[in-house]
Amino acid sequence: MLPKVVITADPQEQWADSPQLERLKKVCSVDYYIDLPTSNTELVERVAGADFVISPVVFNWNADLLKKFENLKMIVLLAIGTDSVDLNSARKSSIDVCNVPGKTAEVVAEHALALMLAVARRMFVDTKSIKAGSWDQVRTIMLKGKRLGIIGTGAIGVATAKLAKAIGMEVVAWTFNPSTKKAQEIGLQYLEFEEVISTSDVLSIHLKSTQESYRLIAERELAMMKKRSILVNVSRGAILDSDAVAAALLSGHLAGLGADVFEQEPLEANHPWLAFDNVVLTPHVADYTPEGMELLNEGAVDNILAFIAGKPINIVN
Repeated sequence: MLPKVVITADPQEQWADSPQLERLKKVCSVDYYIDLPTSNTELVERVAGADFVISPVVFNWNADLLKKFENLKMIVLLAIGTDSVDLNSARKSSIDVCNVPGKTAEVVAEHALALMLAVARRMFVDTKSIKAGSWDQVRTIMLKGKRLGIIGTGAIGVATAKLAKAIGMEVVAWTFNPSTKKAQEIGLQYLEFEEVISTSDVLSIHLKSTQESYRLIAERELAMMKKRSILVNVSRGAILDSDAVAAALLSGHLAGLGADVFEQEPLEANHPWLAFDNVVLTPHVADYTPEGMELLNEGAVDNILAFIAGKPINIVN
């Protein structure tokens, strides 16, 4: 009997015409669902009897849910982040959890650069102004020659650094575990955390969501940033203190904010950032391109095939 794979939901229909689905069907039986389940009960029914699950990050795989799956061997997340799964509970239930790291780094880095440029050049503000019948010509910020501070030098942080250097930015970085080899390979200079924050014209966040990174950028750190600097976050919303960022925007200390991720998603209707025109917000779509989706599909199938071959990869728990 072939191993059973359940694609729990595919609201973007990224699997519908993907060659990765046919690749998977050569070695597994596949149950494929497009619509999101209406409840956890329906999700449990879909996953029943599965050996492997491929899941978008919209589900909360908590302890109560995980204990319902006796045969499940692996949850494969179509993402880099793993905070949608209780990793400890999964380990106790003998369920491996995999992500897809690195593959979409260039896709997400491009989005990070787009946010920097959109904020620096007031694209949202000016579009809104023109639509309202105005023609306000206000000076903007040129990024060439400015210092970009990268916080977190995983694959996305490194890819963002390369793009920024290509448009003439000076790049410095801080990360929890700096690599001298990586710094030499891409010409990256690591500095102390406080120095990166206090000397950068643009600060771009590229960290995993962990206890260490929770609200790493809060009131103290924002006060240390250069006046009229720009903050960008394409990693996880909880790394920023949202209220402190709003205060820095209100005071004018920050020139602007670009964000693709938020502590609570979808964003609440009364979120404080929505009051500002000098912010550019996107709904966690940094890798939502056809190329990005296909790379995630490929990574998910790679994870399953490697497990079946007895050589598991990308297990995070």
